[in-house]
Amino acid sequence: MNTPRWQRALLQGILIMAVPVVLFFSPLYVFVTPAFVRHEYAQPHVPAAERFTPAERLHLSDAAVGYLRGRASREALAALRTTEGETAFQTREVEHLVDVKRVIDAMLGVHTGALVLGTLAGLALWRTGERGRVSAGLTTGVVLAGGVIAAIVVSALLDFGTFFTAFHQVFFTAGTWIFDYRDTLIQLYPIEFWMDAVWKMGAAIGAEAVLIMLVARRLG
Repeated sequence: MNTPRWQRALLQGILIMAVPVVLFFSPLYVFVTPAFVRHEYAQPHVPAAERFTPAERLHLSDAAVGYLRGRASREALAALRTTEGETAFQTREVEHLVDVKRVIDAMLGVHTGALVLGTLAGLALWRTGERGRVSAGLTTGVVLAGGVIAAIVVSALLDFGTFFTAFHQVFFTAGTWIFDYRDTLIQLYPIEFWMDAVWKMGAAIGAEAVLIMLVARRLG
């Protein structure tokens, strides 16, 4: 098939840009789950909640994660009560979870779009006999993703507080994500929880990158 050079270059460019997006956002399907929360709660360096028993903490976290993944409504989350009969999530906490869900939904939407476009671009190149371009596109995409994730993980390890603040400033309105240590969200997800999650997400992305590199080498 005699495909113009510019079209082949465009398809390769789409593939290159799609790879980092797919790598970055794929772990969300695993990390934003009750199973991952249970895994973190079992870690000795993740402190127990002061206000809740382990069972109630899991119950409240399951409700929050269920809302983030679209399995519960905002109204149900706002109406949730603790065993003491108190409102589990304050209005500010519910509003923050609404913001978090909006960000996660956007990330998963972008992930789906990148996965579809990247796959179609790779298949189109394959049909034109450009296996080398497919291999090079995958490799370049992984290299781009590797540089970004390395910078993120290193900055998080050097000063997690600054990294955590910068991350929230990018995605959320100033002040809406700051809570007292006795608020439910902090009781459910203390800073140690997020420190652990960041490096594990980096490791998951690294594992994905290795798999894609193996595929690229096989194609090349």
